[in-house]
Amino acid sequence: MGASKGGSPALTPCALLCFAAQINDNFFPGHFPTRPLMPGVLQVEAMAQVGGLVMLTPEVGGSKENFFFGGVDACRFRKPVLPGDTLVMKVELVKLNKRFGVAKMKAQAFVGDKLACEVCVSFSLLRQAELPPPLTIQTTRLPSAPG
Repeated sequence: MGASKGGSPALTPCALLCFAAQINDNFFPGHFPTRPLMPGVLQVEAMAQVGGLVMLTPEVGGSKENFFFGGVDACRFRKPVLPGDTLVMKVELVKLNKRFGVAKMKAQAFVGDKLACEVCVSFSLLRQAELPPPLTIQTTRLPSAPG
């Protein structure tokens, strides 16, 4: 992210999160019945959510209302994630273009010291004027049953 005005290097916004994969997680029984593995799509989704934490940092300037998951590039699965493994996910901002509202991040997931998955994730940062109006949901109370 470059150097700050004082000449010292600026810190790169990043987030680190751990997930303990347990055999009773609801995805293991069907993926696969005789050899349970954590689905890759869930690994990528988890890293994208960690990237959402990076979007909330003051350096990036995102808020819960103005950024959206934009895409995935260069995804590689290096090691299967098994029940009992702890997946340590690190996501760091590598490029931020506020003018065009684009953030790109490098995401890596490790089991122990072995790289399990790596991917580049992108986010779209919208200006307040570009945001759609919030949804309003109306609820109606149903009449209670007689008796």
